[in-house]
Amino acid sequence: MKRTIAILLLVLCVLVPASAWADAIPVDLQLSLLVDVSGSVNSSEFNLQMRGYVEAFQSSEVIGAIAANDIGAIAVNLVFWSGRYEQKTAVDWFYIGDAGTSFDFASALSELKRPYSGSTSISGALSYATELFATDETYLATKEVIDISGDGTNNQDPYGTNLKSARADALAAGIVINGLPIGSKSLAEYYESNVIGGDDSFIVRAKDYYHFTESLQKKLVTEISSVPSSGTPEPASMLLMASALGVVGAVRLRRRRRGKPTA
Repeated sequence: MKRTIAILLLVLCVLVPASAWADAIPVDLQLSLLVDVSGSVNSSEFNLQMRGYVEAFQSSEVIGAIAANDIGAIAVNLVFWSGRYEQKTAVDWFYIGDAGTSFDFASALSELKRPYSGSTSISGALSYATELFATDETYLATKEVIDISGDGTNNQDPYGTNLKSARADALAAGIVINGLPIGSKSLAEYYESNVIGGDDSFIVRAKDYYHFTESLQKKLVTEISSVPSSGTPEPASMLLMASALGVVGAVRLRRRRRGKPTA
């Protein structure tokens, strides 16, 4: 069986063009931060959320967690989400490899303005973020994660998609979904049952917006620290590594053929 798998990996490596992955920037984690800006989030609560993200990426705990991984770098974006087709990439994929770039990302976040205040479409947010991973050609990550925060349950689906199918599409693409529900224990249970998924997926509940910063930092440190170690390859295993990269290239090519994200 092992020999068969090795042969299949080698075949994939030959069939997938090297250009599909050779120029990609390696990172430990590619992380999409989905921020709820639906009507249930008032102006002060929105400001508390954004202050939490700014302070998190200025914190020594988050910066230290990034540095502690094998590559010592992540790629992160931030998406505002609300109703059925109300999703906006507020900050596109951003490379963080040291304290300086982490502070630069925090600075970019501090300038953001709220674009929506509508319904709550968790399904639309997940579908949008899944396509952002699918169409990205810049980064090659050890792990891909959607990190969605919100204070309500799904109440509006895109046409032809519901929360169950949006979640399934993300998991089928190899993306882990983690959650940061803001509010009651029942909302946390809803996120656990209907939103999160994938290997080692988890939630961290913020009981209210005043505890959001603390919960977010805890969540980010756990998220970043859970990236599996790739180890240092021995010379004899370089061929297997090339095979694995071929598989990654095949997956990314398959994703990119699915189309561009819906604005």
